[in-house]
Amino acid sequence: MRKRKVYEVSAIDSNSSIKEIKKMMESMVVEARKRGHFVAASNLKDYLRGRKSKKKIKSSWLRQFQKVKRAEKDNETRFQRDLLREINNLKEGRHKNYSDYYDRLISFHGRGYSTQELFYASGNSTLTTTGSFRIEIKNGKAFIKGKLHHRWHDEYNWHVGLRTIVPGYGLIADADIKRLEHEDKARAYKMYSEWYKYLNTSFDTRLPLGRFSWSDGV
Repeated sequence: MRKRKVYEVSAIDSNSSIKEIKKMMESMVVEARKRGHFVAASNLKDYLRGRKSKKKIKSSWLRQFQKVKRAEKDNETRFQRDLLREINNLKEGRHKNYSDYYDRLISFHGRGYSTQELFYASGNSTLTTTGSFRIEIKNGKAFIKGKLHHRWHDEYNWHVGLRTIVPGYGLIADADIKRLEHEDKARAYKMYSEWYKYLNTSFDTRLPLGRFSWSDGV
């Protein structure tokens, strides 16, 4: 198959045969591996095979991307804000348990092209962070102990009406790929990953900002 320029229209369209579409997609798997995009290649291969309903993605791979790091940091900042609010409302000698969750969208803002492997491995996704803590005020100090459960999730699927630019293959319509779900064995599936952050800290309640130092955990 001749390699196409990034912005060249794809050879496949609504009139292409299932065999032609599959051949192109399998070629993408090979090319992705050559580029070192092993997760994106594996995800596409699993879609084409249709053997999975759920797949776990390594958190170490996800957390190397700035978009995921920012989502993680944003949710942690939200909990820090909430914990400071709870401390301000808690009287000396009292304690309470606090729990909540936040969703943070990891988005490519509708763009049909990116240089990041995350874009081709997942596209838009969500980071849901659940936190549970014990807060105590004692001798003018705030004591906080608890953890955050970060859960990244998305569905590997294709959306009719969208198009994606794949380097070397041109502009690919999602609708053409989605035909494989109806006319072949391709199957959408759920992706997820999870990791924890722990907090065990104390600080003077008179300080305007508390000291938060999160530690990683399994």
